[in-house]
Amino acid sequence: MLIYGLFLAISFNRFQFSNGEEPQQQPHRLDASLQRFSSQINKIFDEQSRFDLVEKGISEQIQGKINSRTLDFDSTSNEVYKKIQKLLETKIKVLQNIVEVAEETSKDFVYDGKWIHDAVVSKFRPPLPGEDPTKFEKECAAYLKKMAKVDVFNVTKNNDATKTAIHVNVESFKCGKLKKFKTVNCSNEKMEQMFKSNQAFDPTLTRQYFGTYSGLTKMMPAIKWLAEPAEVTMDLYDPRYRPWFIGAETAPKDIIFLIDYSGSVKGQTLHLTKITIRHVLMTLNAYDYFTAIWYNSKFGYVMQDCSNGTFLPATSRNKRLLLTMLDKIEERDQASLPQALNTTFDHFSKDFDKSNDKREKLKKNLGDVEGSGGHKIVLLFTDGIENWPTEVIEKYIDENPNDAIRVFGFSMGYGIGAMPPLDHATCLTKGNYAIVDSIMDVRLQSKSYVSKLSDILALVYKEKPLIERPVTFVVPYMDVQGSGALFSVSMPILNQMENATSGFLAIAGVDISFSQLREILPTNNHLYSFIIDSNGIVFFHPKLRIPKRETYAVRRTACYNIQFLRRHGTRVPYGTTDERVMRMLGLVDSIATTDIFDLENVTKKFAEFRRSMIDGICKGIIEDGPRAYRCFKIQGTPLTLAFVYNRLETIISMPPPFPGARPKLTYLHRDLIGWLIADKTICPFELGAYGPLERFEPFIFGDHQSCPKPADKFLPFAFIRSIQEWEKSWPTLDENSTCLTNPLPFNLYPKYFISAFVQFFQGITVFYPKCNSEYVRDFTNNYQRFSSLQSTTKSGKIFINHEPFSGSVTATKAINDVKFPSRIASIGIQWSYSFLNDLFFNVTTNDPGWKDCLLPNRKCLLISNEAFIVGGLHGGNLGLHLSEFEPKLFAHLINLTVIKKVTFRDYQSDCPMEKRGAPILSGSPPNRPPIKVLIQKFLASIYSLLAFDLIYFVREIFARPIITNGNCHYETPENVEQCTLEFNKYSINLDKTILIHLSANSGCPGSLTIMPLNDINLNVFILDSICYNSKPPTTIQKTNNTKLNNETTIIQQHKYTPFRIPDCQLTNQNYRRLRTDLDYTRFHHAEPEKECVIAAAATNLNNKILIATFFIVIILFY
Repeated sequence: MLIYGLFLAISFNRFQFSNGEEPQQQPHRLDASLQRFSSQINKIFDEQSRFDLVEKGISEQIQGKINSRTLDFDSTSNEVYKKIQKLLETKIKVLQNIVEVAEETSKDFVYDGKWIHDAVVSKFRPPLPGEDPTKFEKECAAYLKKMAKVDVFNVTKNNDATKTAIHVNVESFKCGKLKKFKTVNCSNEKMEQMFKSNQAFDPTLTRQYFGTYSGLTKMMPAIKWLAEPAEVTMDLYDPRYRPWFIGAETAPKDIIFLIDYSGSVKGQTLHLTKITIRHVLMTLNAYDYFTAIWYNSKFGYVMQDCSNGTFLPATSRNKRLLLTMLDKIEERDQASLPQALNTTFDHFSKDFDKSNDKREKLKKNLGDVEGSGGHKIVLLFTDGIENWPTEVIEKYIDENPNDAIRVFGFSMGYGIGAMPPLDHATCLTKGNYAIVDSIMDVRLQSKSYVSKLSDILALVYKEKPLIERPVTFVVPYMDVQGSGALFSVSMPILNQMENATSGFLAIAGVDISFSQLREILPTNNHLYSFIIDSNGIVFFHPKLRIPKRETYAVRRTACYNIQFLRRHGTRVPYGTTDERVMRMLGLVDSIATTDIFDLENVTKKFAEFRRSMIDGICKGIIEDGPRAYRCFKIQGTPLTLAFVYNRLETIISMPPPFPGARPKLTYLHRDLIGWLIADKTICPFELGAYGPLERFEPFIFGDHQSCPKPADKFLPFAFIRSIQEWEKSWPTLDENSTCLTNPLPFNLYPKYFISAFVQFFQGITVFYPKCNSEYVRDFTNNYQRFSSLQSTTKSGKIFINHEPFSGSVTATKAINDVKFPSRIASIGIQWSYSFLNDLFFNVTTNDPGWKDCLLPNRKCLLISNEAFIVGGLHGGNLGLHLSEFEPKLFAHLINLTVIKKVTFRDYQSDCPMEKRGAPILSGSPPNRPPIKVLIQKFLASIYSLLAFDLIYFVREIFARPIITNGNCHYETPENVEQCTLEFNKYSINLDKTILIHLSANSGCPGSLTIMPLNDINLNVFILDSICYNSKPPTTIQKTNNTKLNNETTIIQQHKYTPFRIPDCQLTNQNYRRLRTDLDYTRFHHAEPEKECVIAAAATNLNNKILIATFFIVIILFY
């Protein structure tokens, strides 16, 4: 002990305490031992990863043969802007041509609603005198024959730019069950010629089309429509529910959902209401605003705790928030509508009639107005009205004659039928109401309120020449036929037919694909561009998350053959499912609404840049450290084109060795070698049709629009050649073996070894063995999160990344170019996290230099630069983060800046779907009798069994049906949804040994020596102290909950695992401006007036009351 005390005294004199100043480097008795340990790790890494083979291959095939260049920011951005301006002007001109010809063509038609009625009933009534009894059958057969020639399902050549095709939705037309068919002749010669002229005018057209209010879509080029697997897939495509259709047919609107949560709606009625609200939400876009109020005997805001009832934009996240919060309200008591409706009216006044001071502050923070600036609407969902709200409505109209609010009603409930009080209430406010008494009504009636608003917009447009009508730019979404991401421009077609009964005949649209934009816009790390609108919503960005390309607007019927179920009464059960399936059904936005703040590193300069883009003020270049920004207002649109220039990055390319040379491909498929291409790297929009592990062969053998052409693939093909020897060094698949059972090479042990890989800077990764792909994918597919995979990574240093949930440690070493400082590739190996611990123990057991670590009250820990414990001589702490093991010490090191913390959020992550349904808001008393709770739960269970929730007991229904060789099997569901994750990154970046004196306030009085390993981002912590309440856990803590040690509570102050930010905390709004391409007219003088008759309604109600009273009297006296 005397020697040890003398050693400590000398050490304290030889090391400078860390008190905020830079410690001085001093020799340490463990330096030699530490160097030997570092050398051992390097040796093992090189042997197991085959580093020398990769280094040699890259030296021969790539080193000295690549070029690095930078772009001129000013000239490049100007050139790109001109191309984008021309592209959008051309698409708008094509759109206006469609509208002009369609409106002119419709003038030649006379609409006769009787023909439709007679056609339907003629099959069921005796023929009139002199009438051909087969007239209807002949007309129907002739029509079907004509339609079959142009039906998209009968197209033989896909994307035929010389022909048009027509899609007929499943509900629009079927002989014997003819629905409302009100459209111009889709095969009219003028329309055909117009489409062909547009295609000749702009050969780059992805797709031009129009959709009618009867559910038909005419398009060019003609495409071969797919709904596969055909045996189990129902085509649900209907133009009336597509974003380009809905976005153009109405003005922006502020909506308050007023929802009946009385006891009578419990069970199936409430279930039907929630489904209807989900469908209504899909009729809203990011330029509509909404909030919600529940009512029974009381009332309150559905999102009270999230936004205090403030109007929120109808973004993907806010829609999901509303649906989540609806599940947390309990239905009970009797409904009192007048009081709730009065509060609803007052809410509009509260939000919009502000004092001047508040208005100016609001304008400074949010822009023009709070809300959409358009219609003010109440959507009332109820199963009955006992107290008529007539007095409330009439009072509001008298007090606000020029600021009326429209009320649209939904009569909810199975077999509910007509509701006179609701009809009268909506009539007074110039609204209407719909009856939703079955699940089959939901989709159609969810748009019932839209027809009134579109008629008003049509009246406004009829007063304007075509050139002055707004062109609607629709936020990005996925093409239903697997063509990938796009955004559209759309415009309504006025109904010019004689005797027309509606304002709009159809909606025309033109698509602009992301692949098309990517050919024009730079998307590399050196210079990339993006497009936003005046609300800051992203229309294009290289980092925007794009779902996998697949067929949308379909429903798969759980392996029931639809050939036997089509138009059949069989009910196929279904329940809640993951977000992917909801996107396919059209019940979730296929591409989430994204603000530019969600994709960029938000600095003070960038916040100023966003504001200037929204205000349309684009003047010069804005400098922000190594980055620079520039924007251009795209004339005639609400869009702004922006550029981000990074001086720390360059463009790497490989020229051909001689003129006319072709790249040489040496790829050979190997059973145990896997390849993947990370998201958002190589031509992400085309390869988005495949998963990360499926993209490689389509890339090297395919010829996609925005992928490098064969002549431009010298660099990736050189990488493939460079790792040939590395590939061959791994064993082949033995006969009668699988990837999992195949023996590993002699120097690898199944207990530790997971995988080895080589990651190319362009995003290609090759790895062994193929069956452990999920570990490699999780690391390389999120390369932005790891400093070891950045272009500026230091060559030759081993980086250690620890993943506590998968139980793996990833070690990587970069190879940089000899001429340029950029990283070419990273060689990596993945071990179980016990590997470094066992290695540390074995190496140090017989090394005399480590014996001091066995002294009492001393801990020697091997800790990664991310502050994870990856080894120790005492055991028991493996895999823990230092913030869990010694939270007070960890906090003290952060205060001393020895450990640095960086926090960032990923707004496009995947999370397990949230469990919903736990009530948090209720009008019920806090303490209910247990027997009552038990009965309510029992009845709720019965209701859910009678409805659709039986599905929870049928595992297969949640899986996606797949047909293989005529047999149906199920794919495991993902059960994830897009979410926001917050990451706390901790780093210990020391290049020399430091000694820190720890006071009692640190929780561990004594001293701490931190010794970094040379060329490996690992550190040895030598802790000479007795930490209070420091009994360590023996297992990995995967949560950040409070821990109890010796009956004393220790709160972990610093989170280290990514955690989800609740949607409720993400409702803050950003600065924006009203879009100039939208019309905000709320009323029109030519709007037809409807007489609101109360007598019939009252009589009807009185009759119902008398009948009910009669039966009650009979029951009482029986």
